[in-house]
Amino acid sequence: MKIQFAIEDLLKFLQATLNALSSNIAILDHQGKIIAVNKAWNQFAEWNGYAGENYGLGANYLQICQGAEGENAEEASEVETAILQVMRKKADTMEVKYPCHSPTEQRWFTVKISSFELNGEIWTVIAHDNITERELAEQQLQASQAELQELNTNKDKLFSIISHDLKSPFHSLMGFAEIFSNDLKDYSLEDLQEFGTHIYAATNNLYGLLDNLLQWSQIQTGKMDYNPVTLDASTAITNVTGLLQGNAFQKKIELVTRLEPQSWIVADTVMIQLIFQNLIANSIKFTEPGGSVTVKSNINSNSVELNVNDNGIGIPPRQLSNLFKVGKQVSTLGTAQEKGTGLGLILCKELIEKNRGHIQAQSTPGQGTQIQVQFPLAAPPQTV
Repeated sequence: MKIQFAIEDLLKFLQATLNALSSNIAILDHQGKIIAVNKAWNQFAEWNGYAGENYGLGANYLQICQGAEGENAEEASEVETAILQVMRKKADTMEVKYPCHSPTEQRWFTVKISSFELNGEIWTVIAHDNITERELAEQQLQASQAELQELNTNKDKLFSIISHDLKSPFHSLMGFAEIFSNDLKDYSLEDLQEFGTHIYAATNNLYGLLDNLLQWSQIQTGKMDYNPVTLDASTAITNVTGLLQGNAFQKKIELVTRLEPQSWIVADTVMIQLIFQNLIANSIKFTEPGGSVTVKSNINSNSVELNVNDNGIGIPPRQLSNLFKVGKQVSTLGTAQEKGTGLGLILCKELIEKNRGHIQAQSTPGQGTQIQVQFPLAAPPQTV
C-alpha cells in the first residue's frame, strides 16, 4: 500500500513538473500516440480550436499531422518528418519553425523534438514554443534595414543631383556674371539681350530643379502635408492644363483635353496638380513643334484612368525600364534643349503611390509616349 502511494505521489510530481514548464509539451510512445501532456499544451490546443481537458491524450500525433489540410498541411508534413527522424534514431533532436495564425492575430511557433529510451522503448518529447514576439521583432528589423537601405540610396541620389546637375546652370550663370563684370562696350544690345535670354533659361531651370528637390526631400522626410479629400480629377487637371497652355503655345504644340466629368477620387488636391503639372510639362518638353499632347480620362468600374499622350520623340527601351527608379534614370534634353534631372518622374511616382494610385509608361522611339495613371474610383461627395 505504501509503495502504491509513493508511485501516485511520483506521478503527481512528474505531472506538476510538466505543468510548470512554459513550453507546450506532449510525450509520445513508440507508435506516436500521445500518452502525456502538460497544462500549457491544453491552452495551446484551445488556441487552435480544440476544447477539453488534456486534449489529445490517446490520439496519434503522426495521424494528426497527416490529417492537416489547407495552409497548415505543408508545415504539418514537415513536423511529421522531423518526428519520424527522431523516433528512428536518425537524428538526436529536430527543430521546426512554423506559422500558426488565428483569425485575430499572426503567431509563429517552433517545435523541438527529442527522445529518450526507457524499458527498451523510444519515447518522444514534443515541445512547442510561441516565438511570435521574436518573429515580429525580426520582421521589424528587416523592414528597418530595407528602409535604411532605401534612405541611403535616396541620399546618394540627392548628393549626385546636387554635385552634378546643379553645376551646369551655376556654371552658365557664373560665365555670364563674369561677362557683365567686365567692360560691356564690346557687346551690342542684341548680344546683351541674348545673354539675358540664356540667364533666364538657366535660372528657370535651376528654380525648377530646386523646387523638385525640395518637394522630393519633403516626401522622404515625411514633412509634406497630406490632406486627402474627395475631388473631381478632371477639374484638378483642367486647372493644370490652363497653366501650361503658355508652355505649349511657345513651342507651337497643341494641348488637348478629353476629360470625363465627375472623375471622383480620394486624393490630395495639391499633390494631384503637382503630379500632372510634371507629367504634362514633360510631354511638352519632349514633343517637337507642331506636335500634340493629349490629356484624357476614362471612368472604369472601380478606377479612374488618366492618360497623358504625346507624339514626341519617345523613350528608348533601356531608359523606359528605369524611368521611375532612383539612381537609374538618365536626364535627357528636350526638343528645345530643355534640361532636367529625371527627378520629376520619381516625384510623380511617389506622390501617386501616396494617394493609392499606380503609374506606368509605354513608349515607342520616334512615335511618342503614353503615361497612364490610375486611382481608385470614389463615391461622389454628399451635397449639403
